[in-house]
Amino acid sequence: CFFLESITMSDRVNPPSYDQSIGAVKQGQYDFVPEDETVLAVTRAENPKQNGRAGVAPFMILAVIPLFWPHMIFMSPCICAAYFSARESAKATIMVLTNRSVYLHNEDFASCPCCSLCCTSGEHTTTLSLEKITDVHIRKPGTGCLNACVDVDSLIIETAGTGIAMRIVGAENGEDFRKAVQEARKNYERTQNTATATTTIITQQPQGASKKRVRIMLDTNHGDKKLILTQPSWEETLAVVKEKFGISSEVRIELYLEEGMFKIDELDLITENDSLVVKVL
Repeated sequence: CFFLESITMSDRVNPPSYDQSIGAVKQGQYDFVPEDETVLAVTRAENPKQNGRAGVAPFMILAVIPLFWPHMIFMSPCICAAYFSARESAKATIMVLTNRSVYLHNEDFASCPCCSLCCTSGEHTTTLSLEKITDVHIRKPGTGCLNACVDVDSLIIETAGTGIAMRIVGAENGEDFRKAVQEARKNYERTQNTATATTTIITQQPQGASKKRVRIMLDTNHGDKKLILTQPSWEETLAVVKEKFGISSEVRIELYLEEGMFKIDELDLITENDSLVVKVL
């Protein structure tokens, strides 16, 4: 019964195609996708039974060598369990692309063919930000005789640090999903570059916001205090000080912190509401 089921092509899963996912998948349909992200594409295994056959592919060598037939009979429960687990895992797995990330979600499924209550996989979701993706491609099966028995492609997403980060075997519309990931990644990079450029422009805007209010007085008359605002440059600040006290622009002056009489020679040493002493040279 196991082999008859494994070679039949019924029980085909029809997930939303790439075109349908854009227009038909509603925001919030998947609870593992944040509400502020937009679903762009969805894919999952096209035929779970094909994934089941891929799961038992390592055992196929036993079937072609008569010497190993007794071993194959002895290991038949393990082969059945491997087929069942791979098939059910394919049914429970879905990959969702949004404008920021790719999500590989696995629903809880019975991983034991004998009893669905004995062992389940548990539900979990893997999240991969678009900025971390370095490559997305379709891996074709080999051309050997055993490969022909399991003719199924794999959709693979890779990152720089971990290599293969996500994989889905026999993805429905895998090529369309691959192109969608590449396009979403380009759009994400353009958005990030635009945001960075905007931030840089704002940061370099007028430096007036960095002006500090300080009290100044002549070293010869501490009673005559005046208020000034520091300027974007040290030279401009000294010019304002000279103008306040009517000092000629050609005369050199020095500024000292009133407390301790420490010499100040750059704006970074001045804080808001400092008291400075002006010394005419």
